[in-house]
Amino acid sequence: MARKYRHSTFTVINGILLAVLAFLIIYPVWYTFLISISRYQDAPNVVLWTKHVDFSAYKTVVEGRGFIRAFFNSMFITVVGVIINLIITSMTAYALSQPKWAGKSIFMLFVLIPMFFSGGLIPYYLTIKSLRLVNSIWVMILPNAMNTFYMLILMNCFKSIPASLAESARLDGASDFSILFRIILPVSKPTISAIGLFYAVERWNEWWHGLLFINDLDKYPLQLVLREMIFNIDSYINNAMASSIVEGIRNVYAPSLKMATVMIAAIPIMIVYPFLQKNFTKGIMIGAIKG
Repeated sequence: MARKYRHSTFTVINGILLAVLAFLIIYPVWYTFLISISRYQDAPNVVLWTKHVDFSAYKTVVEGRGFIRAFFNSMFITVVGVIINLIITSMTAYALSQPKWAGKSIFMLFVLIPMFFSGGLIPYYLTIKSLRLVNSIWVMILPNAMNTFYMLILMNCFKSIPASLAESARLDGASDFSILFRIILPVSKPTISAIGLFYAVERWNEWWHGLLFINDLDKYPLQLVLREMIFNIDSYINNAMASSIVEGIRNVYAPSLKMATVMIAAIPIMIVYPFLQKNFTKGIMIGAIKG
């Protein structure tokens, strides 16, 4: 009876702690959303809800110059970038997960060195320029074609797969490409899903390469357009103009506009995450522990 009581007490305390933790995680997102739909006079009193719901901030952002094109640019960068990321990462991880072959240690060294050291911004810019990627949307994809840390996780995952599967396939005449894409990758689906989610977040939030290398506004990613929009709001306010007037549009509260940009930038990943969440923990644990 005492053991049952202790178990119930632990369950209650654990539930309370998890509820508090969930609230601390969810409330900032909820508060951001509330501010984004609040009017100027309601924002100071917003706690759990707002008196007047107003989506003018979202309308202003969506109708802003270059938003639609930037949105599709980011979609292209994310979809194509993740496909390239997963192909190159999985092929590299598969090669390095195989038993020793000539030159493997040297190749592994070349893969690991950039993980800890870089040549600096100027040599990097000159390299990108020599590859003719300046002012090209591909500069947002190709320089980040593989993340070494994710490759190591996937390599450990491949090592945990019984070698008998690949050996049996080789006896039947399968090539390394067939083994990788028909046997290894389907078995490693949880880890692939988790790494794919990581890559998707990185590609969707990518703006640094656009700031450095893209001059054409039509090639800007969404994050860079939203960044420019926020900076323009700040300069407008700093010029002593009313915070309720943004680019000539009245009754739009500047902080609401900022929060709307945050929500618009986060919503696509928030939509995708639940579909991959079931594989998230399992995939990372397999790749990080086994091997």
